[in-house]
Amino acid sequence: MTYEMEYLMHLFSCGAQGLEPKPPQKQLDWEKTASLAVDQSITYTTALPIKKYELGCPESIRSRLTASLRGASIKNAMKTDGILNLVNDFEKAGIHVLIVKGIDVARFYKNPECRVSSDADLFVKKEDEQRALDFLESYGFTMEKRPKSSNHTECYHPTLGMVELHIQLLQDMFTNSLMKNWRVDEDAFSKCKAEEFSGKKYYALETTDSLLFLTYHMIKHFLYGGMSLRMMMDNAIFAKCNLDLIDKERYKALLEESKHLHFMQAVFGIMVKYCGFSPNDFPIDVIIDDSTGESILNDLEKGGWQGMNYGVAGLDAWYYYRYKHAMNEADENELSEIKGEVQLDYIHKLFPTMTWMKRMYPKLQAKPWLYPFYLIQRLFVKGWKIITGKGRMSKRQIDKETELSESARERIELFKALDMI
Repeated sequence: MTYEMEYLMHLFSCGAQGLEPKPPQKQLDWEKTASLAVDQSITYTTALPIKKYELGCPESIRSRLTASLRGASIKNAMKTDGILNLVNDFEKAGIHVLIVKGIDVARFYKNPECRVSSDADLFVKKEDEQRALDFLESYGFTMEKRPKSSNHTECYHPTLGMVELHIQLLQDMFTNSLMKNWRVDEDAFSKCKAEEFSGKKYYALETTDSLLFLTYHMIKHFLYGGMSLRMMMDNAIFAKCNLDLIDKERYKALLEESKHLHFMQAVFGIMVKYCGFSPNDFPIDVIIDDSTGESILNDLEKGGWQGMNYGVAGLDAWYYYRYKHAMNEADENELSEIKGEVQLDYIHKLFPTMTWMKRMYPKLQAKPWLYPFYLIQRLFVKGWKIITGKGRMSKRQIDKETELSESARERIELFKALDMI
């Protein structure tokens, strides 16, 4: 881990908790620090202490961050108010909806408007899904049909941005790895709590369920290869501010059953070591100065929020991890699902959609008629590599660790060191 990453954690924690930061103790590349903040989705909370205190940040970077902070915080505050109005209108229409993550955790930040997220997550009962979608459409949202494999529909509004309408908190693909002992969805609405933010009422998961969802959502992204410092802070600050309301025995028991206790002990240990928290702020014992904690941070800096780890290496490691869990459970349905997803991945790699191709080949944005030519070229190159054995498609040998890429094997070793596999 670089010193820039270490100091970024300190700045971010000070911004999140309203603490005065210490100036850098070593030579610091401020541009790299700002870039890492973008990677970790924490730019605006990190900018708060840089704006308020003299820390030696070059004026060009400081003024840039201050300007972006002002605009983003105002926009986010207005968007949050709009989401709260939407949720209240849902209730008036007789549709019970819960806010998960997002606003429900941002309220514990010193400046909630600076915790900016790309979407809002709402949770409705499965039987209310169509009514909720119809209501959103009448509200001005547009949406695409939810794939059968997905647990949410992505809905878009010109001013409120994206809302993910969930009918299930975690996807079915996590049945063996995370949901084996998951008991949140079934009681979510009967146990939910009324909360208040900015003078407006909304409903959220019961406190222990909220922390469990924050935790498993973060673990899900860690397995995918795209965890962030913001997710770690969400868990830490929510746990600290609600410690007396959390069922500590249940939280620990579920983590033990799903084999993620060591991981969360290391994560909370990182927050103690680098972010100013106390070991007594958390519902489980923490592990400090453990090599796995440093490995998590190295992995995090290398990947970032849906960063480099989120590509082939991250997905290869995730599929191998999922395959091993399915094998341990002798779950033939899950193994069949994995096989089908791998086959679909082959098809997608050979015949990518226009949307995906436009991201890969920017020229297609202006000249979409070139799509068939790019596709033929891609088919020839990929096909020839597969025929000659010089190329390897993503997730081809998920059942053989030795066939994974070097970076994917490194992630698998980290999973093993964390007692996750």
